[in-house]
Amino acid sequence: MGRKLKVAAIQMNCIADDKKSSINKAISMLYKGIEMGAKLLALPELFYLDYYQLRKRDQNIFKLAEPIPGQTTDVFSEIAKSNNIYIVCPIFEKTSRARAKIRPFFKSKSNHILIII
Repeated sequence: MGRKLKVAAIQMNCIADDKKSSINKAISMLYKGIEMGAKLLALPELFYLDYYQLRKRDQNIFKLAEPIPGQTTDVFSEIAKSNNIYIVCPIFEKTSRARAKIRPFFKSKSNHILIII
């Protein structure tokens, strides 16, 4: 019989205008999935950002974008490494002063990142 992989697809609402609280909420949900035995955990797209903010096209939204690697990816990378799991973590990536992209990255237990373009 083949090997089995337990997957957790995390569904959550972000905490509007509070990136740090949304990230902490995501971390809490990741640990719940880990406790249930998941080895591959996927966060929702823009898990720390309200889509409404993006639709408004407010230039201040770019302040929430960040580089890959960066502060948020470092946190999730450490969780993946220390728990021997894989995390799909779509973030708002800073690509230049005036642009940003939504881009998922996969963080593996061996500390490799695969970016989907």
